[in-house]
Amino acid sequence: MCGFLTVIGDVEKENFDLALDTIETRGPDDRGVVQYKDLTFGHRRLAVIDIEGGHQPMQSPDGRFVLVYNGEIYNFQQLREELASQGVVFETDHSDTEVLLLGLQHWGPDTLLPKLDGMFAFSVYDKQGRVLHAARDRFGIKPFYYSTHNGFISASTLAPFWKLPDFPRNINYHALREYLAVHFIPAPLTILRDVHALMPGHHLKWHHDSNELTIKPFWSIPHADPAQDLTLDELVEITDHALYESVKRQLVADVPVGVFLSGGIDSSLMVHYMTRAYKESKRTEKVKTFTMTFPFARKGYDEAKYAKQVADLLQTEHTEINAKDMTQDFFVESIQNLDQPFADSAYLPLRKLCSHMQQYVTVAIAGDGGDEIFCGYPRYLETEDMFPPTAANKLIKSLADLNLVPGSLRRRALFGKDRLIWNHTKLGPFKGTRKDMYQFLTNDSIRHADLKDTMKHWVDLAASFADPIDTDALMRADLHKYLSDDYLTKTDRASMDFSLEVRVPMLGNPVTDEVLMHRVAASGLSEDNLKPVLKKLADKYLPREVWDRPKHGFSVPIYDFMTTEWKEVTADWVDRCEQIAPFLNSKEIKRRYAKLQSGRKDSRSMIYAVITLLGWLDKHPVDA
Repeated sequence: MCGFLTVIGDVEKENFDLALDTIETRGPDDRGVVQYKDLTFGHRRLAVIDIEGGHQPMQSPDGRFVLVYNGEIYNFQQLREELASQGVVFETDHSDTEVLLLGLQHWGPDTLLPKLDGMFAFSVYDKQGRVLHAARDRFGIKPFYYSTHNGFISASTLAPFWKLPDFPRNINYHALREYLAVHFIPAPLTILRDVHALMPGHHLKWHHDSNELTIKPFWSIPHADPAQDLTLDELVEITDHALYESVKRQLVADVPVGVFLSGGIDSSLMVHYMTRAYKESKRTEKVKTFTMTFPFARKGYDEAKYAKQVADLLQTEHTEINAKDMTQDFFVESIQNLDQPFADSAYLPLRKLCSHMQQYVTVAIAGDGGDEIFCGYPRYLETEDMFPPTAANKLIKSLADLNLVPGSLRRRALFGKDRLIWNHTKLGPFKGTRKDMYQFLTNDSIRHADLKDTMKHWVDLAASFADPIDTDALMRADLHKYLSDDYLTKTDRASMDFSLEVRVPMLGNPVTDEVLMHRVAASGLSEDNLKPVLKKLADKYLPREVWDRPKHGFSVPIYDFMTTEWKEVTADWVDRCEQIAPFLNSKEIKRRYAKLQSGRKDSRSMIYAVITLLGWLDKHPVDA
């Protein structure tokens, strides 16, 4: 795992070095810079595969191509053999970076990218053709940001942009709008108006001479064909094989590997497959498992006992880490180390877990993606036919079309697909309301933010997948946005702050290529049986107590912390709201914060998002 920065344009070496070193924790083991005319490529390396031979930036033997890359290619050995059979000569022993570079040179990105099984983001420059190619993996496990301001800049995070002199720091009001709605910033938006996030599964091509930029997908989530529906037993068999293959591929490393074990289905299955893979390859060491314990969790929300049960069953080397020291200093550091505002509170305990886990291992396996691929959320149970048209909503719709009813009544005119989409956005990851945004933004900000388009990216995605829209369409929309921009972002930032590489086998090609072509929801999904495929799989390998119980995530008592341990700093940020964020309505923020401190909990999630925003802006000032 690594971090990179590329600048094509004017930049002083001293300024470039300062910018590159903002991502040092992503790559503490090695540092490299290559300059060629007006091109500067920089890289920070966390050595995981081929410790001695994977130095970057890496140039092709003829010097034509130069590459910087963040991630891991799990099928690099197979690709290396295929390239070697076609006459490609390798200089390193087993570097996936060299396979990526020579594969791009030999086949070109259009042929290579669909072949890759991995998590990756890279920039490669063709000196002869004066063209830059870049790409981001299928699900956006690894981040990629770029700007065409005065040339071309790309980086693993937004942090380097703050160290480049004269780079504009204007706030993106559309991103601010989405942040208040969903509490993260969805790609391609970023908090900076002149920087964009490359969408997952996309290939970018930039022409140096003309400054022409083209972006196109190299992979998209397949439409599930009803003709390919399988029985539950058939899908369980396919998934069993695919998960095992994906886990085996992702265990390749020249450094210690561990696994997050929450005690839930997804992570417990990861431990099972790791244990099986160790036995098959005759590895003598035990699987290393790590669990976070929560002394402040509500009754029933600390899953440590279930994790211990799985660890004992599979005879792992198990470590429990106590999250009790969620101090104010840790909170401030966590928020201000982010490269843009992010308010998923589960980021905090995950970051705490990573801070301890990196003392034992360099690579961690996680179960991310299980809920989105295998129907893990109750909201997936809703369908279009649950909302048939009625005389009342037809009447309201006709009046709404004539602007004769207030906006608050318009949702009552929705039925069928429109009502399902509206319900899903409200039930899912979307926490803020239109009313909240009007109250938290100043009048000028409201004009810039185009509030009518809030969450439009999600609605368009969901509506494009199927007609009539169904559960699998909703799941695929979440894979595009919720998983990539919230869950995977959370995992990447929490882990890379401590130089810990996290891999997610649920999103490996063996799983997604086999499972997503089928309608998972057609295989036994019901109110009493979410994730039917994984539950039946777990029934084969795990204790019933692990999988036959309510789902819980990292539960953090935000209200308690904001009124106790974090009160001093959060009150300070709120008091200085006009100075920190003049585009926010400080009067409303202070009113809501006072209600929180008096014991009212009704808007604590929204207040946490605003306080997180203020804390981040206090260190990263932007221009309105």
